[in-house]
Amino acid sequence: MRLKHRTHWLAMAILLAHLALSVLYSVVVPLWEAHDEWAHYKFVEYVARHRALPPPDQRLTEEYQYDEATQPPLYYLLAALPVLAVDTDDGLTPVVNPYATRGTGEGGVNFAIHDPQVERFPWRGTVLAAHLARLMSALMGTVGGLATYLLARFLWPKQPFLALGSTALYAFAPQFLFINSVITNDVLVSVLGAWALYFAVRLALEPPRGSMLLGLALSLALAVLTKLTALALLPLAVLAVAISLGRAGRAGHLSRDFWRWLGVGLGIAVLAVGGWLWRNRLVTGHLLPRFQEQINLVTRRGLLQGLAWGHLPRLLRYGFRTFWASFGWGNVGPGEAVFTVLAVLCALAAGGVLLGLWRERRARPEWGVGLLVLHALCVVALPLYLELRSGGLLLRGRYLLPALPAVALLLTWGLSQWLPARERKWAALALSLLVLAAALWVPFGLIRPAYAPPPLLSEADLPAQAQRLGVTFDGQAELVAYDLWPQAVHPGEGLAVTLWWRGLAPMDKNYTVGVHLLGAGEQSYGSRNHYPGNGNFATTLWRPGDLFRETYWLKIAEGVPVPVGGRVAVALFVDEQEQVHLPAYDPQGNPLGERAVFGRVPVRAAQPPAYAWETPLRYTLEEAGGGRITLAGVDGGTPQRPWGRIYPLTLYWRAEAPVQGDYIVFMHLLDADGRFVFGQDGPPCGGEYPTDLWAVGEVVRDERLLRLPADLPAGVYQLRTGLYRLPEGERLPAYDATGARMTDDAIPLLELVVTGEVHQCFLPCVLR
Repeated sequence: MRLKHRTHWLAMAILLAHLALSVLYSVVVPLWEAHDEWAHYKFVEYVARHRALPPPDQRLTEEYQYDEATQPPLYYLLAALPVLAVDTDDGLTPVVNPYATRGTGEGGVNFAIHDPQVERFPWRGTVLAAHLARLMSALMGTVGGLATYLLARFLWPKQPFLALGSTALYAFAPQFLFINSVITNDVLVSVLGAWALYFAVRLALEPPRGSMLLGLALSLALAVLTKLTALALLPLAVLAVAISLGRAGRAGHLSRDFWRWLGVGLGIAVLAVGGWLWRNRLVTGHLLPRFQEQINLVTRRGLLQGLAWGHLPRLLRYGFRTFWASFGWGNVGPGEAVFTVLAVLCALAAGGVLLGLWRERRARPEWGVGLLVLHALCVVALPLYLELRSGGLLLRGRYLLPALPAVALLLTWGLSQWLPARERKWAALALSLLVLAAALWVPFGLIRPAYAPPPLLSEADLPAQAQRLGVTFDGQAELVAYDLWPQAVHPGEGLAVTLWWRGLAPMDKNYTVGVHLLGAGEQSYGSRNHYPGNGNFATTLWRPGDLFRETYWLKIAEGVPVPVGGRVAVALFVDEQEQVHLPAYDPQGNPLGERAVFGRVPVRAAQPPAYAWETPLRYTLEEAGGGRITLAGVDGGTPQRPWGRIYPLTLYWRAEAPVQGDYIVFMHLLDADGRFVFGQDGPPCGGEYPTDLWAVGEVVRDERLLRLPADLPAGVYQLRTGLYRLPEGERLPAYDATGARMTDDAIPLLELVVTGEVHQCFLPCVLR
């Protein structure tokens, strides 16, 4: 008896720890950062303000996609109790982060902009009401732990460590703690599911008792009045009643009391659920307006027709991950290694369950384990079916939480079976401590950093490699400096653009930061648009003097023209239909337009192309600092061009040593006496790929169009080329293959023979 009492006290300590952790999570998790929490809150607020249920045919919210007005009412009635005493007329609504819905995390994980001045303690108005509703969730979740403990004590009365271990696993499961800490009806349906499981197992394995029947009926009715996914509990309940009736009939223990309690339980369930269904039908014309679309699909296609079975592996994988650790709107979670460990533990537990059944072969554990497995399968089956029916890809783990008591018991018992009987309590203890450690780490190691704004810096914090800019946007924000990494990129890779921002004046709008990498013809090779601070530090939160840094990862598009010297463009704008931009100014106050363009980074092919040229050459141009460029070849076609003024040719350059200067290519045409008659200069590659970006060993294909004058006399001309640098105009020394320096540092390319007058030829174009 003393051991039993000590076990009870330890179980109570575990449940109190669960309550404390749930409250901790509720404080750490920012408001509205859970699936549809704002919509759930608006249901609670409506009940508290109007003392009535909201019309199920009207939306309560417009801020996010989903609304909860059609949900069953029980959770909201309970959560509204403390909100009755709060004045929620402050008009507070979430400021939506439109970029968090991408699902990739690149726009931030926060679905709302959080102003610390509004949400800080002491809470008031809507913020206070939301935290009180969260506290009710925490209290509800704690009640479910008691059902888990009592069920374990019933199934394994001589192994109290199993009861404590399974209760700890239930109480400290991070996903359940998170759900208990926010405003959602998932918490109450999970708790009622735990109690329904407890009563069903007791009813099936014991002589029939009216209290168990009544408890099962009430649990089911209240669960259905909380969330319609509770319908998944019905198969287990029906089976438990059938087993109880069968056993009692064979033993001759059926009595009028049994039938009386069964009738009372069914009557309560029918009245409670039936009243809500009748109201739905009266207002909307449908019993279950929330599921009317799915009902129509089943009616049209049949129960098992048109299911998306190809999505089954993805659904199960996603459901497993989000059952254990999925926070925020399902967009905050641990690394893949955590789920690998969980999968291994579950596999070991499954093997241990089979081993334990083979060893014990006793009626209560065998039937009890069977009922636990059936309960878990039924809970999974309903949302899985709905996702297969709708062709969805997301089996949300929070829908599966009513199975957590069964999973906790099976995991604890299954893992213990791999150890000798005297050592099994250590397995339960180790599992409990592991889950507790995870529960303590999640709020501070995972959730809080996900929603933290970037740290504020001082001028001394700017690193030496940061390139100063001093660009201002309408006197409200300053782009202080930037840094690019890596020094060169390839299509399909990422470029990290780090920007240092400073607030100059308070802003009343949330401006989007647009970052683009501009390539050939100012085409965007990669871009990012989102609120600053990766969503956590919107511009309305900036204060004058705030300095912070942020890194934007740009994925370079495939199939873009390369090589090219990319440049970064940054803008601040309101992401609406008109897209109003803040004008940009350089440090001297000169207008730059709607964006600041800066920096250079070479974008090259991952695999350098293998070029072949018509005329091999070997001329070298050398910088004083050691840079060296080779003119390796030229494509010029036929040198005789009597019919047109445009002469295409291609030069092939190769950087032999790092080039420091940005050079211009000159093309000079000399007559038979060596006199200059025509010239055409321009940067290589049309200026898209400057020489100081060329990599050592890289061959650069420089296509050029030599536009001959229309009045060029007939004759033989020499075409020469070379490189020079602006603004001095000094040519780069040029040498032939023997090392001899070329006259005037000009490289002879080819001869042009011009016969007769140059003229143009126009071809007709037929339009259909």
